[in-house]
Amino acid sequence: MENIFEKIMKKSDDPDRKENVILGIVGAVLFSLAGGLMWMGLYYAGFFAGISGLAGVVASIYGYIIFGGKISKKGIIIAVIAALLSLVLGWYMCLTIDIHDAFNSWYEEGEVVRVPSIFECFTLGPDFLADPDVAGAYFKDLALGLFLAIIGAGGFVVRSFKKTNVAKAPQNEAPQQISALDEFDYDENGMPKRVENDGGEEDATDERKE
Repeated sequence: MENIFEKIMKKSDDPDRKENVILGIVGAVLFSLAGGLMWMGLYYAGFFAGISGLAGVVASIYGYIIFGGKISKKGIIIAVIAALLSLVLGWYMCLTIDIHDAFNSWYEEGEVVRVPSIFECFTLGPDFLADPDVAGAYFKDLALGLFLAIIGAGGFVVRSFKKTNVAKAPQNEAPQQISALDEFDYDENGMPKRVENDGGEEDATDERKE
């Protein structure tokens, strides 16, 4: 993970690159779909894991940098939101597929006359979630999945924030200017100290004598 993190954030270190938020959002949304696809894979494998959230956040941040040029704290927040929304979309697609499978079973048993398309099942999601039993089971899965995703991706996000702080530090802190006329002397404890000279060489000489 160290190498992945460094490679991703290194693309944002170039001071000549400028952040394009709009394109960054596009990249974050497109790349974050990886997290949603992994959610679906884990769902049908029978378990949940924070790795889906971590994969989504890493991919989303990478996509933001690729499209947006570089990333700031605002960009990281946008990328994380995009990743979480993609997980929700993955969760809803799982619900859609489950609805389609249910109609297939009902059709085989003669309870319905036809099987709706995937798109129709997608639109039927809210109707199924209106059932308290269905809603309870699916929203519980969503809450657990998002919780694990946040835990899994939390460390990566914190390190990304720290990386942006380090990158900005040299720009925000102006170097201390030392005048060519400044001279140095020693205090009573033998420690060096700077004597600021406002242009008169005699002032510095008199101060050393004192």
